[in-house]
Parts: sequence; C-alpha cells; structure tokens
Amino acid sequence: METPKVSVIVPCYNVEKYISRCVDSLLAQEYPNKEIILVDDGSTDSTGEILDGYAAENECVIVVHQSNAGVSEARNAGLKVAAGEYVMFPDPDDYVLPDYISHPVEAIHQGGCDMVVFGFWASWGGGRNELPIENYDLGTNEQILETFFPRFYGLRIDQFANWLRGGYLYTNEKQVRFGDGFIVAA
Repeated sequence: METPKVSVIVPCYNVEKYISRCVDSLLAQEYPNKEIILVDDGSTDSTGEILDGYAAENECVIVVHQSNAGVSEARNAGLKVAAGEYVMFPDPDDYVLPDYISHPVEAIHQGGCDMVVFGFWASWGGGRNELPIENYDLGTNEQILETFFPRFYGLRIDQFANWLRGGYLYTNEKQVRFGDGFIVAA
C-alpha cells in the first residue's frame, strides 16, 4: 500500500492530566509516514512542557505554541504547518488503536472515497460504550447528512446546514454561534 503522509493535529489546552495517553497512542501507530502536530493553545498548566518533551524525543512530533484563541484556531494553526496529504483531528483526551491511521488510509485507497468515518468507544459514568460505525449503512451524501451527523454530533440536518453556513444553533434555550474559532453562548 502507498503510504502518503498523514498529519494528525491535536489542539491542546490545559490537558496535562491526559495528553500523554493521547500522544503515546499516536506514537504507537503502525503507519510509518505520519506527523503529529500538537498545538498548545496558551495552556496555563504544564501542557506546553509535556508537548515539548515529546517533540524533543520524537522526530515525527511538531509542537506549535500560541496564545489562547480557541480550538478552531488551534486546528487552523496546525493546518498551517501540516505537510500531509491527509489530515486527522483527534481530541487531546482521545486515545486510539494502532490502526487509527492505517485503516482509513487503506479505505481511501481501496474505495476512492472523499471521507472516511469510523466508530469509537466512549467512556463515561464508569462504563465503556461502543458506537461502531458498522451499525450504519451510509451510501449517499444524503444518508450521511441525515443519519451520521445527528447521531454523532447531535444535530438535525437543518441545524447542521445552518452551522456550516456559519449560522446559529439553538440548544437548551441558548443561542450558540459556531465559527471564527469560538463557541459563544448568547
């Protein structure tokens, strides 16, 4: 299989308690051609120092430090230095299986698709809940928008379309604006 470079961008803000588990799982990837871009978004704890330690010990780790600007701007800062053909955005509290990169790249090359979606496990309330993507039969863009996004992002198709246009989303009787790097409740 061809191994195009994959950029894995992790926005980090005050995540000293769990960032090591995330980065260790990314470093354990079986995929050889990767860069791990860790963006310290103005952390006030020891997150920045932890990230610098990983960069000092691993050639594939790049650290970007910036003033706190929010998760979207942190991802954008990572994109500015990314050299990969493909980009992935795990959160700093995620940890992944060893085929997290290789499996989607293989799927892209076999299927000629534009986007790869895969399931995940979530841990909350002392338990582990599996949300496998195999439970969904997604063949068309319409099916993806109507089935996938509401299930995984909690948005109806009209809310998602409005969000993509930079509009507002109403949740719990609050108006929330997505875009410009921030989520602001009005």
